[in-house]
Amino acid sequence: MTRTSILIVEDDGILALHITDMLTRMGYTPLPPVATGRQALASVENSDVDLIIMDIELAGPMNGIEAAVHDITKEYDTPVIFVTEFPKALLLQKTKIVSPCDYIFKPIQERELAVTIEMALQRHQLKKQLRETQAALAASEARYRQRFDHAPLGAYMSSPEGTFVSLNLAMARMLGFDSAQEALEHISDIGAQLYFNPSERELFLENLTGRGFVQDFEFRARKINGEIIWLSDTARLEILPGSDSQIISGFIQDITLRKVAEESVQRTTMRLASMVRLLQRPSENLQSFLDASLDEAISLTESRIGYIYHYNEKTQEFSLNSWSRNVMPQCRVAKPQTCYSLAETGLWGEAVRQRKPILVNDYSSGHPLSKGCPEGHIRLTRFLTIPLIMNNAIVAVVGVGNKEMDYTEADILQLQLLMDAVWKAVGQQQAENNYQQLFQSMTAGFALHEIITNENGTPCDYRYLSVNPAFERLTGLRSEDIVGRTVLEIMPDTEPIWIERFGKVALNGDPAKFTSYSKSLGYYYEVSAYCPEPRKFAVIFQDVTELKNTLDRLHATTLRAQELAEQSQAASKAKSEFLANMSHEIRTPLNGIMGMLQLLETTAHNQEQQECCTLALQSANRLTRLLSDILDLSRIEAGKMEIRKDPFCFKETLQEIIDLFMPLTLQSKIKFELYIDSNIPTNVEGDSLRLQQVLTNLIGNAFKFTQQGRITVEAYPLPALKDNQARVFFTVSDTGCGIPEDCLAILFQPFAQAIEGYTRSHQGAGLGLTICKQLVKLMDGNISIESEAGVGTSFHFCATFGILSDSLQQDFSGDVTTQKETPCRVLLAEDDVVTQFAVRKLLEKAGHTVVSAWNGKEAIDLLNVEDFDIILMDIQMPIMDGIEATKKIRTSQTEPKATIPIIALTSYAMAGDRENFLAAGMTDYLSKPTNLADLMRVIANTFNR
Repeated sequence: MTRTSILIVEDDGILALHITDMLTRMGYTPLPPVATGRQALASVENSDVDLIIMDIELAGPMNGIEAAVHDITKEYDTPVIFVTEFPKALLLQKTKIVSPCDYIFKPIQERELAVTIEMALQRHQLKKQLRETQAALAASEARYRQRFDHAPLGAYMSSPEGTFVSLNLAMARMLGFDSAQEALEHISDIGAQLYFNPSERELFLENLTGRGFVQDFEFRARKINGEIIWLSDTARLEILPGSDSQIISGFIQDITLRKVAEESVQRTTMRLASMVRLLQRPSENLQSFLDASLDEAISLTESRIGYIYHYNEKTQEFSLNSWSRNVMPQCRVAKPQTCYSLAETGLWGEAVRQRKPILVNDYSSGHPLSKGCPEGHIRLTRFLTIPLIMNNAIVAVVGVGNKEMDYTEADILQLQLLMDAVWKAVGQQQAENNYQQLFQSMTAGFALHEIITNENGTPCDYRYLSVNPAFERLTGLRSEDIVGRTVLEIMPDTEPIWIERFGKVALNGDPAKFTSYSKSLGYYYEVSAYCPEPRKFAVIFQDVTELKNTLDRLHATTLRAQELAEQSQAASKAKSEFLANMSHEIRTPLNGIMGMLQLLETTAHNQEQQECCTLALQSANRLTRLLSDILDLSRIEAGKMEIRKDPFCFKETLQEIIDLFMPLTLQSKIKFELYIDSNIPTNVEGDSLRLQQVLTNLIGNAFKFTQQGRITVEAYPLPALKDNQARVFFTVSDTGCGIPEDCLAILFQPFAQAIEGYTRSHQGAGLGLTICKQLVKLMDGNISIESEAGVGTSFHFCATFGILSDSLQQDFSGDVTTQKETPCRVLLAEDDVVTQFAVRKLLEKAGHTVVSAWNGKEAIDLLNVEDFDIILMDIQMPIMDGIEATKKIRTSQTEPKATIPIIALTSYAMAGDRENFLAAGMTDYLSKPTNLADLMRVIANTFNR
């Protein structure tokens, strides 16, 4: 047991020791005595002191009373026994501000000291306990008030007459007030102001009076803002102490969320029950099903009236499907409508316009979107309408009205869920009807089967579940004879391979498609099998006998076509080879003839000889043009004619044509005009030579058939079909004899002539216009003609060219080369005697030195021992041809002979020949027959590169 520690404060040292001895004998623990008030304070602060025995009169600035007043009794709550010599009356006056525990007078007796100490300790302990009890009581009261005011449950006290005596903050906030005081001031009649239905208040008081308490009494209450909530009240009726007055004390709980959840569950149950009734209800047709659905919607939302309107989003029109049964007897509208346009509708059409539900709980107060009801319409108090959206399109609107209480979001949700399910059921019913209609009317046979397996799970048979009429028609089997039976029961000879194949479909889900032949029916069937659900397979098949026969015939036809195509290719190849050989064989002697005529022309001495040479050369040129036309037509038909895409000056290209025909213009005295629109680009990209070929043919024909008047060439821009394109419209018109109308249709056919027989006044093979048409087509254009006999003819065509980028734009008009005037040494490799003689003589007359070789080997030998400026190389020669000779020269180690210009002078003029020769290393190409002017031009161009 802990001993009581006592501090002695006495400035009389002997008395202090005396008191210490007495305390020791009494069993207390005396602390070292101190003599002043300040020392007493220091001891109390630094030691555990249970009691102080202190003299009132102490030496120093602070006596015992002052020390006690400062901290000892106040801060440390330490009991003090004052030791004094003063009379009791004077002592009480001095120490009343300290409230000491006790007093002891000098001289101090041991027994009196012991009693005084014990009583002082007990008295101090009792005071301490009293203070603690009072503090605990105050804290308990504070906690109670705190809990009362801030309890999660509402707490209240009220009179049976309906006046609140008190209520806590939780209940005040439950009712929409900011404080309990505000609620007390506002509510003066609980039944009239708090209860939504005052009769529920009467029932509450009846139960409370009868039993003295009420537990979990649920009722609807109205908050200060008018919102309806659910509350649960547990209350007791008590008698106030000392009087006969009664008071009701209770606890309130907000159960709105629970009631909403219960109502939601109840509504969901009702909706599911509605769906069950609808699905189990036998409906004769879709209309009766929707009528029943509307009844369920009205019942589910506790409404009195309702409607369903179909809606067409394309026409924006409503058409009535159903009104509730109790509407029409009450309706007094003279001519009720069943169809409305969206623009005619008011508030109920907003469900479509806004694509969301519309809810109005105070219809009579008016709505800005309402257009009112027609005279005689049933009175509306509350209204709810929703759109039904399927595949992102509104298909119908459903409306209900005149519910006794307000519509809520729960009504919207339940109505939407119910009607969505209804419309899906409608869709399924329509799909089922469509399926049955398709099932019955499809031309392909259909059968549904169930696979049968043995104890090992291996397919061993299958059973027919259903078949369509087409199946019966195609197989000759009747539905009533096979449905429910297995295939082995119906056809015992069925091969196991069929059961195995269909078993894989039913058990593995792998679809199968194949063609089969029925010996018994003599038909080919195309069969498709798939698995609609586990252990079942469906088969769709149709008679493809005729298709099979057609495919067989088509296959045979295809083989024949391939055979003919191969024959055609062989014929085309033979034709090309023939034309190539004939071109070579004709051009070689023709080149000799023209060369000799040109030589003869240079030696002619009289007018008659000159005319003969000129006429002979004209005939040779006609033959050359005919040969070129035949080869061009052959290239086009073989698809080997290519249009180059090179930059050229548009105006200069057309001007060259004008210059070409200028001598003929002067001779015939026909006015020849050219007009080029300024909006046509100066430089374009395309094939200038083929453009000139088309224009040359058309202008040549114009001169051929025009005796007097004029010939005009015009070019105008056309709108481009694509970016970076220039389309040009050309017209070549003349004032010639014109073409009969019955001949226009055949002009562009090969070898066609406007005038047949022996009376033709104009020469030609009839290939020019055919080639023009094909060349224009290759230039992404077309050509047409207009003509009137005796008036003239106009050819119109368009061609497409590329537009050069700015970086490629340049002046191409300065590319005219000048002939090299300095004579040069020419090595001529040519095996044809006449051609060699003619070319050599022509070149010598032009001032050049010519050395001849009869083949490529001889040309190489001459090149090795002599110096030459240029080589004219024939292609087809004995011993070594021109291509092999060119390759050997190009691979020679001797410079500059390996780079000497080599010009192919050959009768090979078919498509691709020029490219092949250039690829072999030749510098340029000139086809036979040639004339001196072309030869000089090529030589000059070669040296000016």
